[in-house]
Amino acid sequence: MDDSHPRSVPPGLEPLPGLLHPPDGVLDDRGTAAEADLPALQEIAGRAGVAYRPGPGALIARTVRGAPAGWLAGVYDSAYTGPGAPCAPPHAYIRAVVVDPGARRLGFGTRLLSTFVARAHRLGVRWAFAAVDEGPGVQGRAAWFAERGWAPVADPGEGWPVMGRWTTPRP
Repeated sequence: MDDSHPRSVPPGLEPLPGLLHPPDGVLDDRGTAAEADLPALQEIAGRAGVAYRPGPGALIARTVRGAPAGWLAGVYDSAYTGPGAPCAPPHAYIRAVVVDPGARRLGFGTRLLSTFVARAHRLGVRWAFAAVDEGPGVQGRAAWFAERGWAPVADPGEGWPVMGRWTTPRP
């Protein structure tokens, strides 16, 4: 999942320009998934070996040809109840970040993550968190978040690694 050393880009999988700090709607014309998008996003989840399935409202990253390359499911009105939350709710919560295996290492996941954090900030949410799915590859998933500015949350009672970050520079 490391985007720092991009591989050669197959035709049609180039990320859309300007996605690092995109305005609403750049990832997708609607910005989020509609019911009609769900079969394609579920296929991506299947190819990626992810059990979680997206619902309407997931952020979508598309290729220059318009095909879905990945998605992020999350909410902006959650509350992390563990002892490591650095501020009062609301907190933004990432449920899943999934990129099609054929489109990995091209920046789609990073762009989805930065878009989610930027939207949380615009909504007045100060802190975001994600519970990194345990199982094979958990260290790699936690490292991927850490490389993008997320830090482990101190919560000895949590079974899954929790990563968090401020949506703005730390107060």
